[in-house]
Amino acid sequence: MTIENVGLLANDHVVETTRAKRLIDLHLARTHIELVEGVPSAVLDKSVRFDDFARLFENGDRSHEANVWRLGVALFDEVNLRLPPGSDDELVQRISEMRRKLALSKWLENAVAPSVDHDLLSAKGNPEKIFTLLSGNQLDRAVQAAIDGNDMRLSTLIAQIGSSEIFRDEIQRQLDDWEKYKVNPLLANGYRRLYALLAGIMDVAKGDASHGSDHCSDVVISAGLDWKRAFGLRVWYGNPFDHTITDVLSTYASHLKAPHPPAKPLPSYLEQPTTLSKEWNYGIEPTDVLYGLIKLYSDITVSLDDVLRARDCSPSPLDARLQWHLYMLLAHALRKRDFADRYDGFSLQADAITAAYAAQLEEGGNWTQAAFVLLHLETLEGRLQAIKALLHRHPNPSSSEQKFLVEKLAIPNAWIHEAKAAELAAEDDAYGEYKELIAAEIYDRAHRVLLDKLAIEAVIRDDHVLLRKLCEMIEPFEPEGWEYGGKVSCVCSTTG
Repeated sequence: MTIENVGLLANDHVVETTRAKRLIDLHLARTHIELVEGVPSAVLDKSVRFDDFARLFENGDRSHEANVWRLGVALFDEVNLRLPPGSDDELVQRISEMRRKLALSKWLENAVAPSVDHDLLSAKGNPEKIFTLLSGNQLDRAVQAAIDGNDMRLSTLIAQIGSSEIFRDEIQRQLDDWEKYKVNPLLANGYRRLYALLAGIMDVAKGDASHGSDHCSDVVISAGLDWKRAFGLRVWYGNPFDHTITDVLSTYASHLKAPHPPAKPLPSYLEQPTTLSKEWNYGIEPTDVLYGLIKLYSDITVSLDDVLRARDCSPSPLDARLQWHLYMLLAHALRKRDFADRYDGFSLQADAITAAYAAQLEEGGNWTQAAFVLLHLETLEGRLQAIKALLHRHPNPSSSEQKFLVEKLAIPNAWIHEAKAAELAAEDDAYGEYKELIAAEIYDRAHRVLLDKLAIEAVIRDDHVLLRKLCEMIEPFEPEGWEYGGKVSCVCSTTG
């Protein structure tokens, strides 16, 4: 028999711990912890924004997670519209939509830049190189590539791409003439693809099914592009300039059902799987959380249930880290959206994600971070039970851990002593249990331990000094039944 420790997350322990600590530290620093009926509760500061999390990543970091936080900045953080006070509501709405679309465009350019650079290395011919650059909205480089290829007319046209409906119509007339006069078979597919893009065509450049010299195949415009670049083509060149993000998203979503659809919005770990990628059998095909965030911005009917599924955020269905932080930010700080099951102030789904993330942190050895996460459970009873259960699993915190729990998280010291008492009881250490129960202010239980275990042992040993000492430890608190229980033992120890 072979026993193997199988990791539950996508990356090794060190990587996952580092990623979690980075977000937890920021979240903790911006959280208010208060006691509600003696039970600590954590409330995220309402001023926290996506930008606070995005700043945790270096400017050159193009990882999926960094892109998530930066997309949130573009879509949900406040935008300075630079409009005078009292501006017309319609104007404010229009300018806001334009600025959001511009922010999304810049985000897309940065997010797809590594893919563009990668594809340039294998580009065959100048048309393919130019198209690759355009797929990342790198217009200056695309114009220069056309000039370097001695195609001045194409460079002039590229400089105008996406500019106006009149321009698109002119290019479309050119394409119609080529089709009419059977020119397409004489053109390389790379050029046909470029001119179709100039005309705002996003699906396919139609070929000619004729046999012989007139035959030419269809050219799928977004072939080989990941979903972000396919979506970007519609932002930059396909939809009219005055279309909103919602309009563009609707166009892209409708094209997914077309005969020549663009790439589906799969997470990056499925778009570009590596040899190190673990595989989980999962019945539902995941959707990139980046796409989900764009949907969340565009459609008020979309809830967090539709966006924050585990595998939308991570390769592992057991990874709740990104899910949880996004939920806290979107639902509590920004108040943009929530889970659909929230009723009368409570969401079972929200608490399920909180509990899952806490369990994940505890499994990774970061149980004090798990305690912090559990403070976000929405019911007092839920927090009380979860924290006490966690402490019972970790009854011997180090001095630094105990200081963090008590001073940072406002967890009562008595709860820690109660957990220690339970461990000592399991070890049949009655004296240790007795002391910890008194420290935990659970005097009735301590009184029972005194009567059922310690006092009997002291009497058997005829140690009246010890019996008196034990009684004096709890006497000031006068637990229930003290008059006819512990007090009698005290009297006996004195008369003895």
